[in-house]
Amino acid sequence: MLARRGRPGRRPRGRRRQGPPDRAGLEVSDKLSAAGLRVLVDDRAGVSPGVKFTDAELIGVPKILVAGRRSGEGVVELKDRRTGEREELTVDEAIARLTA
Repeated sequence: MLARRGRPGRRPRGRRRQGPPDRAGLEVSDKLSAAGLRVLVDDRAGVSPGVKFTDAELIGVPKILVAGRRSGEGVVELKDRRTGEREELTVDEAIARLTA
């Protein structure tokens, strides 16, 4: 059996890191669930964001809330599947928009 060394600075595939986007996404999902909305969190490890977005489109998720790189600053992206419109909002603005 051969051992492979990864490139420095790269995370091995399949190993999940619980970073700020993950924590922010879970916090927002808890708030939305508490507001009475049905929430689906795609937390599959080792799957690219593009695959996750495609799957959300295929199953017909009407609104997609993305906790990405700027989630540490309290900014998330809200995408409307019907119109294709995307906007960056604070977490509180996104929750208000989704619960309105």
